Amino acid sequence: MMKKACWAALAACACALAWGEVPITNGTEWTVFRFENTIKDGSILDFSNILPADRPAGARHGRLVVDAEGHLVGEKSGERVRLVGANLNFDANFMDKETVDRLAKHFRQMGYNAVRLHHTDVLLMSGGWNGCWSDAIDEKMLDRLDYTFAAMKREGLYVTTDFYQMRRVNKAELPSLKLKENLDFGWFKGFLPIYDAAFEVWCKYPKKLMTHVNPYTKLAWKDDPALAFVVSANEDTLMSICGHRPANGDQKERRSSPRFEDAFHAWQKANEEDFALDGAADQDELWYDFIIEKGAGIQRKYVRYLNGTLGYPGLVSGVNWWDLKFSAYERGELSLVDNHGYADHPQSENNYTKWNQASNVKGHPCYAMPAIKAPTRIFGKPMAITEWQFCMPNRYRAESGPVMGAYSAFQDWDATFRFAWSHSAKSCREQTAMNAKSWFDLASDPLNQVSDRLNVLLFRRGDVSPAKERHCYAVTRKDAIASGMGDMWKVGRFPQDFTALAYRHAIGSQVVDEGHPARKGLTRLYAAKGCLITDEALLNGNVCLKLDKLPKTEWSDADVVSDTGELA
Repeated sequence: MMKKACWAALAACACALAWGEVPITNGTEWTVFRFENTIKDGSILDFSNILPADRPAGARHGRLVVDAEGHLVGEKSGERVRLVGANLNFDANFMDKETVDRLAKHFRQMGYNAVRLHHTDVLLMSGGWNGCWSDAIDEKMLDRLDYTFAAMKREGLYVTTDFYQMRRVNKAELPSLKLKENLDFGWFKGFLPIYDAAFEVWCKYPKKLMTHVNPYTKLAWKDDPALAFVVSANEDTLMSICGHRPANGDQKERRSSPRFEDAFHAWQKANEEDFALDGAADQDELWYDFIIEKGAGIQRKYVRYLNGTLGYPGLVSGVNWWDLKFSAYERGELSLVDNHGYADHPQSENNYTKWNQASNVKGHPCYAMPAIKAPTRIFGKPMAITEWQFCMPNRYRAESGPVMGAYSAFQDWDATFRFAWSHSAKSCREQTAMNAKSWFDLASDPLNQVSDRLNVLLFRRGDVSPAKERHCYAVTRKDAIASGMGDMWKVGRFPQDFTALAYRHAIGSQVVDEGHPARKGLTRLYAAKGCLITDEALLNGNVCLKLDKLPKTEWSDADVVSDTGELA
Protein backbone atom coordinates (compact mmCIF):
# COMPACT_ATOMS: atom_id res chain seq x y z
CA MET A 1 0.00 0.00 0.00
CA MET A 2 1.35 3.42 -0.94
CA LYS A 3 1.84 5.91 1.85
CA LYS A 4 -0.46 8.95 2.00
CA ALA A 5 2.44 11.26 1.03
CA CYS A 6 3.04 9.27 -2.16
CA TRP A 7 -0.64 9.39 -3.06
CA ALA A 8 -0.64 13.17 -2.45
CA ALA A 9 2.41 13.65 -4.70
CA LEU A 10 0.85 11.49 -7.43
CA ALA A 11 -2.40 13.44 -7.20
CA ALA A 12 -0.50 16.73 -7.44
CA CYS A 13 1.29 15.55 -10.59
CA ALA A 14 -1.99 14.42 -12.12
CA CYS A 15 -3.58 17.80 -11.41
CA ALA A 16 -0.57 19.60 -12.86
CA LEU A 17 -0.75 17.56 -16.07
CA ALA A 18 -4.51 18.06 -16.29
CA TRP A 19 -4.03 21.83 -16.16
CA GLY A 20 -1.20 21.71 -18.69
CA GLU A 21 1.49 22.46 -16.08
CA VAL A 22 4.93 20.87 -16.12
CA PRO A 23 7.05 20.65 -12.95
CA ILE A 24 10.49 22.22 -13.45
CA THR A 25 13.52 20.79 -11.64
CA ASN A 26 17.15 21.82 -11.51
CA GLY A 27 19.14 19.82 -14.09
CA THR A 28 20.67 19.93 -17.55
CA GLU A 29 17.83 21.94 -19.14
CA TRP A 30 16.85 24.24 -16.26
CA THR A 31 18.97 25.78 -13.53
CA VAL A 32 18.20 27.85 -10.47
CA PHE A 33 18.95 31.55 -10.93
CA ARG A 34 19.11 33.72 -7.87
CA PHE A 35 18.99 37.48 -8.17
CA GLU A 36 18.57 40.47 -5.91
CA ASN A 37 16.99 43.86 -6.53
CA THR A 38 20.22 45.63 -5.72
CA ILE A 39 22.65 47.39 -8.02
CA LYS A 40 26.26 47.88 -6.99
CA ASP A 41 27.38 51.49 -7.34
CA GLY A 42 29.59 51.94 -10.40
CA SER A 43 28.94 48.42 -11.72
CA ILE A 44 28.06 47.57 -15.31
CA LEU A 45 24.37 47.54 -14.30
CA ASP A 46 24.55 51.03 -12.80
CA PHE A 47 23.11 53.06 -15.67
CA SER A 48 23.32 56.31 -13.71
CA ASN A 49 26.86 56.52 -15.12
CA ILE A 50 25.64 56.09 -18.70
CA LEU A 51 22.62 58.40 -18.35
CA PRO A 52 23.39 60.83 -15.52
CA ALA A 53 20.24 62.02 -13.77
CA ASP A 54 19.25 65.68 -13.61
CA ARG A 55 18.75 66.01 -9.87
CA PRO A 56 16.32 67.09 -8.66
CA ALA A 57 13.88 66.57 -11.52
CA GLY A 58 12.90 69.93 -12.98
CA ALA A 59 15.96 71.83 -11.73
CA ARG A 60 17.69 71.89 -15.09
CA HIS A 61 14.84 71.49 -17.57
CA GLY A 62 12.02 73.05 -15.58
CA ARG A 63 8.45 72.03 -16.28
CA LEU A 64 7.94 69.90 -19.38
CA VAL A 65 6.15 71.70 -22.21
CA VAL A 66 5.40 70.92 -25.87
CA ASP A 67 7.58 72.32 -28.66
CA ALA A 68 6.57 73.20 -32.22
CA GLU A 69 7.18 69.61 -33.34
CA GLY A 70 4.90 68.21 -30.67
CA HIS A 71 7.59 66.79 -28.34
CA LEU A 72 8.34 67.16 -24.65
CA VAL A 73 11.02 69.75 -23.95
CA GLY A 74 12.22 71.55 -20.85
CA GLU A 75 10.62 74.94 -20.36
CA LYS A 76 13.94 76.26 -18.98
CA SER A 77 16.45 74.31 -21.06
CA GLY A 78 14.56 74.02 -24.34
CA GLU A 79 16.06 70.50 -24.65
CA ARG A 80 14.18 67.40 -25.75
CA VAL A 81 13.26 65.08 -22.87
CA ARG A 82 12.24 61.46 -23.29
CA LEU A 83 10.74 59.82 -20.22
CA VAL A 84 11.32 56.16 -19.32
CA GLY A 85 10.06 54.60 -16.14
CA ALA A 86 7.69 52.20 -14.42
CA ASN A 87 4.43 52.17 -12.49
CA LEU A 88 4.04 51.87 -8.74
CA ASN A 89 0.63 50.45 -7.83
CA PHE A 90 -1.54 50.37 -4.71
CA ASP A 91 0.47 50.27 -1.46
CA ALA A 92 3.79 50.47 -3.33
CA ASN A 93 3.04 54.22 -3.36
CA PHE A 94 2.78 54.41 0.44
CA MET A 95 5.94 52.81 1.83
CA ASP A 96 8.25 53.71 4.69
CA LYS A 97 10.88 56.35 3.94
CA GLU A 98 13.86 53.98 3.97
CA THR A 99 12.29 51.71 1.37
CA VAL A 100 11.24 54.67 -0.80
CA ASP A 101 14.76 56.14 -0.68
CA ARG A 102 16.29 52.84 -1.70
CA LEU A 103 13.79 52.34 -4.54
CA ALA A 104 14.22 55.88 -5.90
CA LYS A 105 17.98 55.36 -6.11
CA HIS A 106 17.42 51.95 -7.71
CA PHE A 107 15.23 53.53 -10.40
CA ARG A 108 17.93 56.10 -11.14
CA GLN A 109 20.47 53.27 -11.47
CA MET A 110 18.08 51.44 -13.81
CA GLY A 111 18.34 54.45 -16.13
CA TYR A 112 14.80 55.62 -15.40
CA ASN A 113 13.95 59.31 -15.28
CA ALA A 114 10.22 59.00 -14.56
CA VAL A 115 7.71 57.13 -12.41
CA ARG A 116 3.94 56.78 -12.56
CA LEU A 117 2.13 56.81 -9.22
CA HIS A 118 -0.89 54.70 -10.10
CA HIS A 119 -3.90 53.31 -8.21
CA THR A 120 -3.23 55.88 -5.51
CA ASP A 121 -6.85 56.93 -4.95
CA VAL A 122 -7.89 53.52 -3.62
CA LEU A 123 -5.69 53.69 -0.52
CA LEU A 124 -5.24 57.43 -0.18
CA MET A 125 -8.88 57.99 0.70
CA SER A 126 -10.39 57.51 4.13
CA GLY A 127 -12.56 54.44 3.69
CA GLY A 128 -10.35 52.96 0.97
CA TRP A 129 -12.12 50.92 -1.66
CA ASN A 130 -15.62 51.22 -0.31
CA GLY A 131 -17.72 54.31 -0.51
CA CYS A 132 -15.23 56.95 0.55
CA TRP A 133 -15.95 60.67 0.12
CA SER A 134 -13.99 62.15 -2.77
CA ASP A 135 -12.16 64.78 -0.73
CA ALA A 136 -11.73 62.73 2.46
CA ILE A 137 -8.00 62.09 2.15
CA ASP A 138 -6.21 60.13 4.86
CA GLU A 139 -3.51 62.51 6.14
CA LYS A 140 -1.14 59.70 7.12
CA MET A 141 -1.33 58.15 3.66
CA LEU A 142 -0.98 61.57 2.03
CA ASP A 143 2.25 62.15 3.96
CA ARG A 144 3.62 58.87 2.60
CA LEU A 145 2.60 59.77 -0.94
CA ASP A 146 4.19 63.20 -0.54
CA TYR A 147 7.43 61.57 0.51
CA THR A 148 7.35 59.16 -2.44
CA PHE A 149 6.94 62.11 -4.81
CA ALA A 150 9.77 64.03 -3.11
CA ALA A 151 12.17 61.07 -3.07
CA MET A 152 11.61 60.32 -6.76
CA LYS A 153 12.08 64.00 -7.60
CA ARG A 154 15.30 64.13 -5.56
CA GLU A 155 16.76 61.25 -7.57
CA GLY A 156 15.90 62.92 -10.88
CA LEU A 157 12.61 61.23 -11.76
CA TYR A 158 9.67 63.16 -13.18
CA VAL A 159 6.30 62.08 -11.79
CA THR A 160 2.90 61.47 -13.38
CA THR A 161 -0.33 60.36 -11.74
CA ASP A 162 -4.07 59.92 -12.32
CA PHE A 163 -6.99 61.65 -10.62
CA TYR A 164 -9.42 58.76 -10.85
CA GLN A 165 -8.56 55.08 -11.04
CA MET A 166 -10.56 52.43 -9.18
CA ARG A 167 -12.08 53.67 -5.92
CA ARG A 168 -15.82 53.47 -5.42
CA VAL A 169 -17.79 56.69 -5.07
CA ASN A 170 -20.24 57.06 -2.23
CA LYS A 171 -23.84 57.23 -3.41
CA ALA A 172 -24.47 59.96 -0.81
CA GLU A 173 -22.21 62.30 -2.81
CA LEU A 174 -24.70 62.17 -5.67
CA PRO A 175 -28.12 62.59 -4.06
CA SER A 176 -29.70 63.95 -7.26
CA LEU A 177 -29.03 60.62 -9.03
CA LYS A 178 -30.93 58.62 -6.40
CA LEU A 179 -28.47 55.74 -6.47
CA LYS A 180 -29.21 52.50 -4.64
CA GLU A 181 -25.55 51.59 -4.10
CA ASN A 182 -22.08 53.07 -4.31
CA LEU A 183 -20.62 53.46 -7.80
CA ASP A 184 -17.78 51.25 -8.97
CA PHE A 185 -15.12 52.78 -11.19
CA GLY A 186 -16.74 51.75 -14.49
CA TRP A 187 -20.07 53.31 -13.66
CA PHE A 188 -18.57 56.51 -12.29
CA LYS A 189 -16.39 57.08 -15.36
CA GLY A 190 -19.48 56.48 -17.49
CA PHE A 191 -21.52 59.02 -15.54
CA LEU A 192 -18.92 61.81 -15.76
CA PRO A 193 -19.77 62.85 -19.36
CA ILE A 194 -23.54 62.93 -18.83
CA TYR A 195 -24.07 64.24 -15.29
CA ASP A 196 -22.78 67.59 -14.08
CA ALA A 197 -23.18 66.32 -10.53
CA ALA A 198 -20.69 63.48 -11.22
CA PHE A 199 -18.17 65.93 -12.65
CA GLU A 200 -18.47 68.13 -9.56
CA VAL A 201 -17.68 65.10 -7.39
CA TRP A 202 -14.67 64.25 -9.59
CA CYS A 203 -13.29 67.77 -9.09
CA LYS A 204 -12.94 67.27 -5.33
CA TYR A 205 -9.97 64.89 -5.51
CA PRO A 206 -7.64 66.85 -7.84
CA LYS A 207 -8.50 70.07 -5.99
CA LYS A 208 -7.52 68.55 -2.64
CA LEU A 209 -4.35 66.89 -3.95
CA MET A 210 -3.07 69.56 -6.35
CA THR A 211 -3.53 72.58 -4.09
CA HIS A 212 -2.01 70.76 -1.11
CA VAL A 213 1.60 71.80 -0.29
CA ASN A 214 3.97 68.86 -0.13
CA PRO A 215 5.94 69.37 3.11
CA TYR A 216 8.99 67.63 1.61
CA THR A 217 9.22 69.76 -1.55
CA LYS A 218 7.66 72.96 -0.11
CA LEU A 219 5.56 73.23 -3.27
CA ALA A 220 1.93 72.56 -4.06
CA TRP A 221 1.64 69.59 -6.40
CA LYS A 222 0.21 71.78 -9.16
CA ASP A 223 3.22 74.12 -8.96
CA ASP A 224 5.94 71.48 -8.92
CA PRO A 225 7.91 71.30 -12.20
CA ALA A 226 8.66 67.63 -11.47
CA LEU A 227 5.01 66.79 -12.19
CA ALA A 228 5.42 65.88 -15.85
CA PHE A 229 1.74 65.52 -16.73
CA VAL A 230 -1.52 64.29 -15.20
CA VAL A 231 -4.26 61.94 -16.37
CA SER A 232 -7.80 63.05 -15.61
CA ALA A 233 -9.27 59.54 -15.36
CA ASN A 234 -7.54 56.26 -16.12
CA GLU A 235 -8.82 54.22 -19.10
CA ASP A 236 -11.91 56.38 -19.53
CA THR A 237 -12.50 55.95 -23.28
CA LEU A 238 -16.24 56.48 -23.30
CA MET A 239 -17.16 53.78 -25.81
CA SER A 240 -15.26 51.20 -23.77
CA ILE A 241 -17.46 51.97 -20.77
CA CYS A 242 -20.95 52.38 -22.17
CA GLY A 243 -20.85 51.65 -25.88
CA HIS A 244 -20.76 47.87 -26.14
CA ARG A 245 -23.62 46.21 -27.95
CA PRO A 246 -24.33 42.50 -28.22
CA ALA A 247 -24.46 40.77 -31.58
CA ASN A 248 -28.24 41.19 -31.84
CA GLY A 249 -27.88 44.96 -31.54
CA ASP A 250 -30.18 45.26 -28.54
CA GLN A 251 -29.75 48.87 -27.42
CA LYS A 252 -31.02 48.08 -23.94
CA GLU A 253 -27.90 46.03 -23.26
CA ARG A 254 -25.66 49.08 -23.08
CA ARG A 255 -23.50 49.16 -19.98
CA SER A 256 -25.21 52.11 -18.30
CA SER A 257 -28.73 51.61 -19.61
CA PRO A 258 -31.28 53.01 -18.96
CA ARG A 259 -29.42 56.13 -17.79
CA PHE A 260 -27.42 56.37 -21.00
CA GLU A 261 -30.53 55.71 -23.03
CA ASP A 262 -32.22 58.66 -21.34
CA ALA A 263 -29.18 60.89 -21.86
CA PHE A 264 -28.99 59.85 -25.50
CA HIS A 265 -32.63 60.65 -26.20
CA ALA A 266 -32.37 64.01 -24.42
CA TRP A 267 -29.29 64.85 -26.49
CA GLN A 268 -31.00 63.69 -29.68
CA LYS A 269 -34.00 65.89 -29.00
CA ALA A 270 -31.82 68.92 -28.24
CA ASN A 271 -29.92 68.44 -31.53
CA GLU A 272 -32.86 67.47 -33.70
CA GLU A 273 -32.55 70.36 -36.18
CA ASP A 274 -28.84 69.82 -36.70
CA PHE A 275 -29.35 66.17 -37.52
CA ALA A 276 -32.20 66.96 -39.86
CA LEU A 277 -29.77 69.15 -41.79
CA ASP A 278 -27.08 66.45 -41.75
CA GLY A 279 -29.52 63.85 -43.00
CA ALA A 280 -28.34 61.50 -40.26
CA ALA A 281 -31.40 59.50 -39.32
CA ASP A 282 -29.89 56.09 -38.57
CA GLN A 283 -30.00 55.36 -34.82
CA ASP A 284 -26.53 53.79 -34.83
CA GLU A 285 -25.05 56.88 -36.46
CA LEU A 286 -26.79 59.13 -33.96
CA TRP A 287 -25.57 56.99 -31.08
CA TYR A 288 -21.99 57.19 -32.35
CA ASP A 289 -22.30 60.96 -32.80
CA PHE A 290 -23.55 61.15 -29.22
CA ILE A 291 -20.55 59.15 -27.97
CA ILE A 292 -18.06 61.29 -29.93
CA GLU A 293 -19.57 64.54 -28.70
CA LYS A 294 -19.88 63.47 -25.06
CA GLY A 295 -16.44 61.83 -25.04
CA ALA A 296 -14.69 64.88 -26.48
CA GLY A 297 -16.79 67.16 -24.30
CA ILE A 298 -15.74 65.63 -20.99
CA GLN A 299 -12.06 65.86 -21.97
CA ARG A 300 -12.48 69.58 -22.74
CA LYS A 301 -14.16 69.93 -19.37
CA TYR A 302 -11.26 68.24 -17.55
CA VAL A 303 -8.71 70.50 -19.25
CA ARG A 304 -10.67 73.68 -18.52
CA TYR A 305 -10.96 72.77 -14.86
CA LEU A 306 -7.34 71.69 -14.33
CA ASN A 307 -5.60 74.35 -16.42
CA GLY A 308 -8.15 77.08 -15.74
CA THR A 309 -10.08 76.81 -12.49
CA LEU A 310 -7.35 74.95 -10.60
CA GLY A 311 -4.45 76.88 -12.10
CA TYR A 312 -2.32 73.85 -13.01
CA PRO A 313 -0.05 74.98 -15.87
CA GLY A 314 1.06 71.52 -16.99
CA LEU A 315 -0.02 68.90 -19.50
CA VAL A 316 -3.30 66.98 -19.23
CA SER A 317 -4.01 63.56 -20.75
CA GLY A 318 -6.51 60.70 -20.62
CA VAL A 319 -8.38 58.34 -22.98
CA ASN A 320 -5.52 55.90 -22.47
CA TRP A 321 -7.19 52.76 -23.74
CA TRP A 322 -8.41 51.46 -27.13
CA ASP A 323 -6.88 51.91 -30.57
CA LEU A 324 -9.90 52.90 -32.67
CA LYS A 325 -10.27 55.81 -35.09
CA PHE A 326 -13.01 57.64 -33.21
CA SER A 327 -10.77 58.10 -30.14
CA ALA A 328 -8.89 60.77 -32.09
CA TYR A 329 -11.81 63.09 -31.31
CA GLU A 330 -11.38 62.58 -27.56
CA ARG A 331 -7.57 62.58 -27.60
CA GLY A 332 -7.51 65.65 -29.80
CA GLU A 333 -8.84 67.72 -26.87
CA LEU A 334 -5.83 66.84 -24.71
CA SER A 335 -2.29 68.20 -24.61
CA LEU A 336 -0.65 64.76 -24.59
CA VAL A 337 -1.71 61.45 -26.18
CA ASP A 338 -1.55 58.43 -23.92
CA ASN A 339 -2.30 54.75 -24.50
CA HIS A 340 -1.81 51.32 -22.92
CA GLY A 341 -0.67 48.10 -24.53
CA TYR A 342 0.44 44.59 -23.64
CA ALA A 343 1.94 41.50 -25.14
CA ASP A 344 1.10 38.18 -23.48
CA HIS A 345 -1.56 39.71 -21.21
CA PRO A 346 -3.02 36.78 -19.23
CA GLN A 347 -6.59 35.82 -20.02
CA SER A 348 -8.84 34.35 -17.34
CA GLU A 349 -11.79 32.04 -17.74
CA ASN A 350 -13.68 30.31 -14.91
CA ASN A 351 -10.96 31.27 -12.39
CA TYR A 352 -8.29 29.59 -14.51
CA THR A 353 -5.66 31.81 -16.08
CA LYS A 354 -4.52 30.99 -19.60
CA TRP A 355 -0.92 31.88 -20.31
CA ASN A 356 0.18 32.88 -23.77
CA GLN A 357 3.50 31.33 -24.78
CA ALA A 358 3.78 32.86 -28.25
CA SER A 359 6.41 35.29 -29.48
CA ASN A 360 5.23 38.87 -29.92
CA VAL A 361 7.66 39.27 -32.83
CA LYS A 362 6.37 36.19 -34.63
CA GLY A 363 2.71 36.99 -34.06
CA HIS A 364 0.51 39.04 -36.38
CA PRO A 365 2.66 42.13 -36.99
CA CYS A 366 -0.27 44.57 -36.99
CA TYR A 367 -1.45 43.35 -33.59
CA ALA A 368 2.03 43.25 -32.07
CA MET A 369 3.29 45.72 -29.49
CA PRO A 370 4.16 48.47 -30.03
CA ALA A 371 3.06 48.75 -33.70
CA ILE A 372 -0.60 48.36 -32.76
CA LYS A 373 -0.39 51.63 -30.79
CA ALA A 374 1.37 53.64 -33.48
CA PRO A 375 -1.74 54.83 -35.42
CA THR A 376 -3.24 56.35 -32.25
CA ARG A 377 -0.44 58.90 -32.00
CA ILE A 378 -1.54 62.40 -33.09
CA PHE A 379 1.14 64.38 -34.89
CA GLY A 380 1.76 67.66 -33.12
CA LYS A 381 1.20 66.18 -29.64
CA PRO A 382 3.59 64.24 -27.39
CA MET A 383 2.97 60.47 -27.33
CA ALA A 384 3.17 58.43 -24.11
CA ILE A 385 2.52 54.79 -23.30
CA THR A 386 1.91 54.88 -19.55
CA GLU A 387 1.26 51.14 -19.32
CA TRP A 388 3.06 48.49 -21.31
CA GLN A 389 4.41 45.06 -20.56
CA PHE A 390 5.36 41.71 -22.06
CA CYS A 391 3.99 39.66 -19.20
CA MET A 392 5.58 36.69 -17.50
CA PRO A 393 5.63 33.74 -17.53
CA ASN A 394 5.84 34.02 -21.33
CA ARG A 395 9.21 32.56 -22.29
CA TYR A 396 9.69 35.16 -25.07
CA ARG A 397 9.33 38.22 -22.87
CA ALA A 398 13.01 39.14 -23.26
CA GLU A 399 11.86 40.59 -26.61
CA SER A 400 10.26 43.41 -24.64
CA GLY A 401 13.22 45.76 -24.20
CA PRO A 402 14.70 45.65 -27.70
CA VAL A 403 11.33 45.68 -29.49
CA MET A 404 9.67 48.39 -27.42
CA GLY A 405 12.81 50.49 -27.10
CA ALA A 406 13.67 50.33 -30.79
CA TYR A 407 10.24 51.08 -32.24
CA SER A 408 9.32 53.71 -29.62
CA ALA A 409 12.49 55.56 -30.61
CA PHE A 410 11.84 54.99 -34.31
CA GLN A 411 8.28 56.32 -33.97
CA ASP A 412 9.78 59.27 -32.05
CA TRP A 413 7.48 58.96 -29.04
CA ASP A 414 8.04 60.84 -25.79
CA ALA A 415 7.41 58.57 -22.80
CA THR A 416 7.02 54.89 -21.90
CA PHE A 417 6.25 53.36 -18.48
CA ARG A 418 6.46 49.66 -17.67
CA PHE A 419 3.41 48.21 -15.96
CA ALA A 420 4.62 47.73 -13.37
CA TRP A 421 7.59 47.76 -11.07
CA SER A 422 5.39 46.38 -8.33
CA HIS A 423 1.80 46.03 -7.15
CA SER A 424 2.84 45.70 -3.52
CA ALA A 425 5.03 47.30 -0.89
CA LYS A 426 6.27 43.87 0.15
CA SER A 427 8.01 43.13 -3.15
CA CYS A 428 9.68 46.56 -2.97
CA ARG A 429 10.98 45.89 0.56
CA GLU A 430 12.12 42.30 0.11
CA GLN A 431 12.91 39.76 -2.56
CA THR A 432 9.80 37.89 -3.67
CA ALA A 433 9.50 34.99 -6.05
CA MET A 434 7.47 35.03 -9.26
CA ASN A 435 3.90 33.96 -8.66
CA ALA A 436 0.49 34.05 -10.28
CA LYS A 437 -0.27 37.46 -8.75
CA SER A 438 2.89 39.15 -10.04
CA TRP A 439 2.77 38.48 -13.77
CA PHE A 440 3.12 42.22 -14.50
CA ASP A 441 5.87 43.09 -11.99
CA LEU A 442 9.52 43.72 -12.81
CA ALA A 443 10.47 43.52 -9.13
CA SER A 444 10.22 39.71 -9.29
CA ASP A 445 11.24 39.24 -12.93
CA PRO A 446 15.00 39.25 -13.68
CA LEU A 447 14.44 38.56 -17.39
CA ASN A 448 12.35 41.67 -18.01
CA GLN A 449 14.66 43.71 -15.80
CA VAL A 450 17.73 42.99 -17.89
CA SER A 451 15.70 43.42 -21.07
CA ASP A 452 14.60 46.84 -19.88
CA ARG A 453 18.23 48.01 -19.93
CA LEU A 454 18.07 47.73 -23.73
CA ASN A 455 14.82 49.69 -23.72
CA VAL A 456 16.52 52.49 -21.78
CA LEU A 457 19.46 52.65 -24.20
CA LEU A 458 17.48 52.35 -27.41
CA PHE A 459 14.73 54.78 -26.44
CA ARG A 460 15.90 57.21 -23.75
CA ARG A 461 19.52 57.45 -24.88
CA GLY A 462 18.37 57.45 -28.49
CA ASP A 463 20.45 54.61 -29.91
CA VAL A 464 17.78 54.23 -32.61
CA SER A 465 17.13 57.17 -34.92
CA PRO A 466 13.63 58.57 -35.54
CA ALA A 467 11.96 57.71 -38.84
CA LYS A 468 12.61 59.93 -41.82
CA GLU A 469 9.03 59.97 -43.10
CA ARG A 470 5.72 60.71 -41.32
CA HIS A 471 2.54 59.13 -42.64
CA CYS A 472 -0.83 60.22 -41.26
CA TYR A 473 -4.31 58.71 -41.34
CA ALA A 474 -6.97 61.38 -41.93
CA VAL A 475 -9.81 60.65 -39.51
CA THR A 476 -13.21 62.02 -40.50
CA ARG A 477 -16.47 61.64 -38.61
CA LYS A 478 -17.99 59.87 -41.60
CA ASP A 479 -15.18 57.31 -41.66
CA ALA A 480 -15.10 56.84 -37.87
CA ILE A 481 -18.84 56.19 -37.70
CA ALA A 482 -18.92 53.97 -40.79
CA SER A 483 -16.10 51.85 -39.35
CA GLY A 484 -18.06 51.07 -36.19
CA MET A 485 -17.14 51.83 -32.62
CA GLY A 486 -18.46 49.18 -30.25
CA ASP A 487 -15.77 46.48 -30.23
CA MET A 488 -12.10 47.21 -29.64
CA TRP A 489 -10.90 44.22 -31.69
CA LYS A 490 -13.41 43.76 -34.51
CA VAL A 491 -14.51 47.18 -35.76
CA GLY A 492 -13.24 50.71 -36.00
CA ARG A 493 -9.55 49.85 -36.15
CA PHE A 494 -7.05 51.48 -38.45
CA PRO A 495 -6.50 49.43 -41.63
CA GLN A 496 -3.83 46.77 -41.32
CA ASP A 497 -1.87 48.10 -44.30
CA PHE A 498 -1.65 51.47 -42.56
CA THR A 499 -0.65 49.93 -39.21
CA ALA A 500 2.02 47.92 -41.04
CA LEU A 501 3.66 51.18 -42.09
CA ALA A 502 4.87 51.49 -38.47
CA TYR A 503 7.72 49.14 -39.35
CA ARG A 504 8.84 51.40 -42.20
CA HIS A 505 7.90 54.97 -41.20
CA ALA A 506 6.55 57.07 -38.35
CA ILE A 507 2.77 56.91 -38.42
CA GLY A 508 -0.09 58.60 -36.62
CA SER A 509 -3.56 59.99 -37.13
CA GLN A 510 -5.39 63.27 -36.97
CA VAL A 511 -8.96 64.53 -37.21
CA VAL A 512 -9.24 66.29 -40.57
CA ASP A 513 -12.74 67.70 -40.74
CA GLU A 514 -14.88 70.32 -39.04
CA GLY A 515 -12.22 72.97 -39.53
CA HIS A 516 -9.31 70.85 -38.24
CA PRO A 517 -6.54 71.28 -40.82
CA ALA A 518 -3.90 68.60 -41.21
CA ARG A 519 -0.50 69.29 -39.70
CA LYS A 520 2.03 70.72 -42.14
CA GLY A 521 5.00 68.73 -43.35
CA LEU A 522 3.54 65.23 -43.48
CA THR A 523 5.04 62.83 -46.00
CA ARG A 524 1.66 61.35 -46.87
CA LEU A 525 -1.93 61.82 -45.75
CA TYR A 526 -4.27 58.87 -46.30
CA ALA A 527 -8.07 58.85 -46.29
CA ALA A 528 -10.68 56.12 -46.48
CA LYS A 529 -12.73 55.47 -49.59
CA GLY A 530 -15.41 58.15 -49.89
CA CYS A 531 -13.57 60.40 -47.39
CA LEU A 532 -10.72 61.68 -49.58
CA ILE A 533 -9.85 65.21 -48.46
CA THR A 534 -9.92 67.82 -51.24
CA ASP A 535 -10.42 70.99 -49.20
CA GLU A 536 -7.16 72.99 -49.43
CA ALA A 537 -7.79 74.55 -46.03
CA LEU A 538 -7.88 71.08 -44.45
CA LEU A 539 -4.99 69.71 -46.49
CA ASN A 540 -2.66 72.52 -45.31
CA GLY A 541 -0.21 71.83 -48.11
CA ASN A 542 -0.20 68.03 -47.77
CA VAL A 543 -1.08 65.55 -50.49
CA CYS A 544 -4.03 63.27 -49.65
CA LEU A 545 -4.14 59.75 -51.11
CA LYS A 546 -6.75 57.03 -51.00
CA LEU A 547 -5.96 54.08 -48.80
CA ASP A 548 -5.63 51.83 -51.82
CA LYS A 549 -2.43 53.75 -52.59
CA LEU A 550 -0.79 52.35 -49.47
CA PRO A 551 2.14 50.05 -50.17
CA LYS A 552 1.26 46.44 -49.46
CA THR A 553 3.48 44.82 -46.86
CA GLU A 554 4.13 41.16 -47.55
CA TRP A 555 4.96 39.32 -44.34
CA SER A 556 7.29 36.61 -45.54
CA ASP A 557 10.88 35.63 -44.98
CA ALA A 558 11.96 38.94 -46.49
CA ASP A 559 12.90 41.66 -44.00
CA VAL A 560 10.70 44.72 -43.58
CA VAL A 561 13.25 47.50 -43.18
CA SER A 562 12.79 50.92 -41.58
CA ASP A 563 13.33 54.01 -43.73
CA THR A 564 16.44 54.73 -41.65
CA GLY A 565 17.91 51.35 -42.55
CA GLU A 566 18.55 50.62 -38.85
CA LEU A 567 15.68 48.22 -38.07
CA ALA A 568 14.52 45.06 -39.79
